[in-house]
Amino acid sequence: MEWREVTSDDALFKFINMGDFVEGKLKSTSISSLNTKIYHVERSDGSKVAFYGSAVINTKMSNVAVGDYFKLEYIGDKRSQEGKPYKNYKLYVPTDDAEDVV
Repeated sequence: MEWREVTSDDALFKFINMGDFVEGKLKSTSISSLNTKIYHVERSDGSKVAFYGSAVINTKMSNVAVGDYFKLEYIGDKRSQEGKPYKNYKLYVPTDDAEDVV
């Protein structure tokens, strides 16, 4: 049997600064070698990016199906009920009356 490496041409997007966002069409998801969900997105300009999931991101993105348009924005750090810091996000989806999406 012959083997080939499976890679992604998608640029890795990192949410670093408050207001950073990814906007586009969810093309697919995959699982990393560390068992982390990866989201693959096509932007309106045709470029492709991928970003890693987290507990918060995965919960938000559970409302987005492959083929759906969305915008995920990093809105800053928050503290859990136990006092642990985590990154918080807002998820936006198109309104039903949207003519142009993304």
